[in-house]
Amino acid sequence: MKFQTNRSQERRVDSHARLIQWNALVVAGLFLVLAISYAFKNGLGNAPDERAHAEYIFTLSQNGHLPIWDWPQSPYSYESFQPPLYYLAASTIFSISRGTTY
Repeated sequence: MKFQTNRSQERRVDSHARLIQWNALVVAGLFLVLAISYAFKNGLGNAPDERAHAEYIFTLSQNGHLPIWDWPQSPYSYESFQPPLYYLAASTIFSISRGTTY
């Protein structure tokens, strides 16, 4: 038995797909606006844990190993539990661009 669809069902599916796409674009746009405004409001280096994430990247790029959590000697090492994939990519970009610490 063959199912037949009519044009109205196809139009409903198409309009539903378009609605989902528009909703996704609106959410992505709102996220971008909020993220950019947050970045400008805080400024570079002023986010609550930005320094700790930067230290993770510096350790990878300068020492070539994952950071070790050593709280009394290094107060910014508390992000050392994070998975390293993002930080490996960031440290590669940091090394290529010859980034400097702040």
